[in-house]
Amino acid sequence: MRVLMLHGHATSATIFKAQMMPIMGKLGNAYTFDFVDGPVSCPPPKGMGHLIPTAYTWFKTPSLEGLRESADWLTNYIEKNGPYDCICTFSKGAVPVITMMMDESRDGHERRMRCAPKCVVFMNGSIEYALLEENGLPVSDQARRTKYKCESTVKAKQDSMAAISRATVKPVGGIWDDKKGLLHNAKKIPPPSNCYGLDFNFLPQESLINMPSAHIVGAKDPIFPSGVQLANLFNPDLQSFHDHQGGHDLPRTPQVTNHIAGVFRQLNVATCA
Repeated sequence: MRVLMLHGHATSATIFKAQMMPIMGKLGNAYTFDFVDGPVSCPPPKGMGHLIPTAYTWFKTPSLEGLRESADWLTNYIEKNGPYDCICTFSKGAVPVITMMMDESRDGHERRMRCAPKCVVFMNGSIEYALLEENGLPVSDQARRTKYKCESTVKAKQDSMAAISRATVKPVGGIWDDKKGLLHNAKKIPPPSNCYGLDFNFLPQESLINMPSAHIVGAKDPIFPSGVQLANLFNPDLQSFHDHQGGHDLPRTPQVTNHIAGVFRQLNVATCA
């Protein structure tokens, strides 16, 4: 299985590779992973500048034009370096993949479909609403407020790492352990008809992405709602949903590492059947 790896916002291929090392160590030579930097440079989070001297992201703006530019970049990259059996993304790395596969109204859709993988893995997935609106899905004010609050909480927690690194007394636990302000209950997944302010019944059935997908979220992750919304864009009969119980990260516990490695094995079997 050949896997294209897309990092999250304001990070890098090097950081994503370091996050994935324990998982890759559980998989044999039948799996190869291609880590790539996003096409847009950006400042790293305030608290992570010492870890990420140069950071990247996938689009200049979350407008429809910006998302399409990111999808065009991804399509060109895959044409040159692919094909790939699987695309695995972290957080906003999901956005160019979704845009590439859902933007049917634009010229070149057949070309993009030729670049599509056999399956996808989304870790702590995040979406942008411009493309959903283009596909006929109304976006409520509630959905916009929820998205803004969730992403602001993630940014605040990441920025707090700078203060933690300077503190003489370190806090007990990690930055994601404080669950105050979370807008979701990980034990109660909302129905598609009211998924954190979105009604996916308005999304035409033919717009669903019809391929095996794995959706890995974290119960302590402020953008958990976005990961659940992302899952609603895929055929429910071909998807699996997993909770690593952490925050906006990949916990390095043996249990989580073994489980995510198992996700890749299951997708490999499913796509080779």
